[in-house]
Amino acid sequence: MKKHLLKKISAITLSAAITCTLVPTAALQPVSAAAAVKLTSKSQKLTVGQSGKLKLKNGTDWKITKATSDNTDVIKVTKVTSKAVKVTAESTGTAVVKVKVKKTTSKKTKNLKCSYTVEDHTEVPDPDTTDEAESLVRNTSYGQVKGTAQENVQVFYGVPYGADTAGENRWKAPEKPAQWTDIKDCTEPAEMAMQMATSYGADGKPSSSLKGSTDCLNLDIYTKSDAKDLPVFVFLHGGNNQTGSSMDLKGNDMVIKDDCIVVSINHRLGLMGFNCLPALQKDENSTGNYGLLDIALALQWVRDNISSLGGDANNVTVSGFSAGGRNVMALLVSPVFKGLFDKAVAFSGGMTICDEDAAAKKIASLMASLAVEDGRFATEEEAAQWLLGDGDDVKEYLYSISSER
Repeated sequence: MKKHLLKKISAITLSAAITCTLVPTAALQPVSAAAAVKLTSKSQKLTVGQSGKLKLKNGTDWKITKATSDNTDVIKVTKVTSKAVKVTAESTGTAVVKVKVKKTTSKKTKNLKCSYTVEDHTEVPDPDTTDEAESLVRNTSYGQVKGTAQENVQVFYGVPYGADTAGENRWKAPEKPAQWTDIKDCTEPAEMAMQMATSYGADGKPSSSLKGSTDCLNLDIYTKSDAKDLPVFVFLHGGNNQTGSSMDLKGNDMVIKDDCIVVSINHRLGLMGFNCLPALQKDENSTGNYGLLDIALALQWVRDNISSLGGDANNVTVSGFSAGGRNVMALLVSPVFKGLFDKAVAFSGGMTICDEDAAAKKIASLMASLAVEDGRFATEEEAAQWLLGDGDDVKEYLYSISSER
C-alpha cells in the first residue's frame, strides 16, 4: 500500500464525513408526545426448535440494553441488538422474556416483557418445498447461512464479512469474522453502521436519534435458487459517508430483470469510518480511511464466496450512488483494491479532494467539546490543539469515548 496515494484518497471522504456523527444526543430537540414504546412479535406461540424475534414498536428514540428469559429451559435468548431480541424455543412450556430499554436522548429506562408458549410439533416435510428449503442454506468461508425466499428471489441479509469494530478495533483495519458452527439466520435485515438518523413523529416534526451498531460489517445478497455463474453487481450506498445502509438498494428487481447477483454493503461511517487525527495514524500506511478498508474486505469476501450463491467471482462490477460513487472513484485509484473487482460504475459522485491537515483540524474542533465536557480543558480551543497531537494520551482518550457519544 502506498501511503501517499491513500492520503490523497482520504480527501475524497474525510471532508464529507466530519459533521454528522458528533451531534451530541443531549442537543436533540424533544418531539411532541408519541405512542408508547412496546414490544411486538409475529407470534407468541412457538414450537420446539423454532426461533422468534421481538422488535421495538414506536421505539425511534429507544434502544434495547438487556434481555433475559425467566425460564431458559423453555425459551432461550440467543441474540440481542439495539432494536430486536432473537429467542429460540428449547422445550415445551411457558416463559416470559423481559427486555430493558433505554431512551437514547436521556437516562430514562423502561422494562418490557413478552410471554411465550412453546408446544411440541412434529411435521412431515412437504416434498414440494424440501428442495427450496435446502437451497436457502448456503456455505461461506466462515459457516453456513440461511436466507429467505421472496417470490422468485432468495435474499441473505446481514451476512458477516468482518468482525465487530467496537473497543480496540474501532479505528483499525477491519478484522475477519469468527467462524460459526450453527446455521446463521440471515432472513431479516441486520444492523447498519452507527449514524444520526432523522425520523418524523405523528405530528410530522423531524427529530434526530442515534441508530446502528459497531457490529455493522455485513452485506446483503440477492440471488436465485438456480443461479450459476451470473454477473455480480456490488452496491455502495450514498449518504455523504455519514448515513445510509445496505437497504438503500433492494436488489430483487435487478435479479429478475437483469439476471445478475446483487450484493449491497454496510461499512463504517462518519468519524468511525473516516478519522485522520494524528494520534490514530501512527501505524505504517495508516490514513484514517477505515470505511474504505471495510469495503476492501467486503470485496474480498465476494471474491471468495459469491460462487456458492450463484455468482461469477471473475465478473464483479462495483457501483455506487452519491458518496458511494465517490468511494467507487477511490477504489479505482487505490492499489489496495487491485484485483478485487472487474468493472466500475459511479453514479452522481465525483472525485473530490481536500487537505488532510485541514480535515484533521476540523475533526479536532468538533471533538473538542467532548474533552471540555469531560473536564480535561477549560476551552474548546485548548482541547482542539491537544487533539491534534500524536501522543499516546490523545489516542487513549479517543478510545475512551463511547461510540454513542
